[in-house]
Amino acid sequence: MNGQISLLLQIMLWPKTKNNEQIMYIIILFWFFVFCFQRMDSYYKRNYKDYFELVEGTMRGKDGEISEAEKGILEWLQKNK
Repeated sequence: MNGQISLLLQIMLWPKTKNNEQIMYIIILFWFFVFCFQRMDSYYKRNYKDYFELVEGTMRGKDGEISEAEKGILEWLQKNK
């Protein structure tokens, strides 16, 4: 995280020309979306893990096929355990 902040500071201190300003805005938008994605991933891990584990318990006792959404939940739980 500190590396991202220092990179943004270096970009902001970069000599300003018209092209450099456009490049700077693109880079800042890119890092903004990366930061937002990291925060959303952290939010999902904190707030949905308990619910998904509950749903996982009901799926394990279920006979027959599971839906695509349920497969996605199982994959998410495997990835985030």
